[in-house]
Amino acid sequence: MIRIERGPEPTSLPPEREHRLSAARRALADGEAQVFEGHGVAKAALYEAQHGKCAYCEMVQQRTAQPVEHFRPKARVTQEPRYVTSTTGYWWLAWTWTNLYFSCTTCNSPARKGNHFALELGSTPLTPEQLPPSEERPLFIDPAAKDEDPIAHIVFVQAKRGHWIPRPRRGSKRGSYTIDKLGLDRTELVTLYRNHVERTVQPCLDDVRAALQRDVPREVHHAWSRCLRRLFHPKAPFHALSYDVLDGLVPTDVRIRWRLDLPRPWNLSRP
Repeated sequence: MIRIERGPEPTSLPPEREHRLSAARRALADGEAQVFEGHGVAKAALYEAQHGKCAYCEMVQQRTAQPVEHFRPKARVTQEPRYVTSTTGYWWLAWTWTNLYFSCTTCNSPARKGNHFALELGSTPLTPEQLPPSEERPLFIDPAAKDEDPIAHIVFVQAKRGHWIPRPRRGSKRGSYTIDKLGLDRTELVTLYRNHVERTVQPCLDDVRAALQRDVPREVHHAWSRCLRRLFHPKAPFHALSYDVLDGLVPTDVRIRWRLDLPRPWNLSRP
């Protein structure tokens, strides 16, 4: 997971929000079920802003098959006894641009994120119509939140048999909760992580190491630049993984000696 820049709200969303939110308020006042439709008008804009990748696992997706995800669940929140949770859901944010993401079906499934949205102890859930964050402190990492840095909470570490596994960085509770609920360490993803490292990251690293052995500064910098361009192209998957592999396998002292910068992925991946 890396930081995401949503960009401007699509012009189709405000009129849809006005219409749908008015209907939701009337239904609530009349004791009727609220209808949560219409947020799909934001899907194309979200898909483009996220370069076709799931906001959470960073897998490349087909737009038509995947849902628009509500960061704060719209209808209800799964109660979690160990944490603070809203008792109503966040229905008034169902058409709010800053609450929407493009997500894969698996990350957004009931078995994963679903309606989970726990808050840190001591938090106060939003009241209806109140805008976030107020006194809420979500345990889920919000990849587009101002000043949010997912890499500060999740790190990929090398395990046995060439596997790279996401773990909480420095014991981050938010990192742990996000990994657990989204299943960022699920078997199929771990396999894809390994394949990505072996087939895409490792060849780049081999070129860099070969240049380092030749001890020619120009070749070293060219090999490093090519590596960054390939791994952090806007539509390339698993930027966070690629970042941690480079950070882990190219020692800091080597990067300092050769002046090989490794900025955060969102600074590298801008088109």
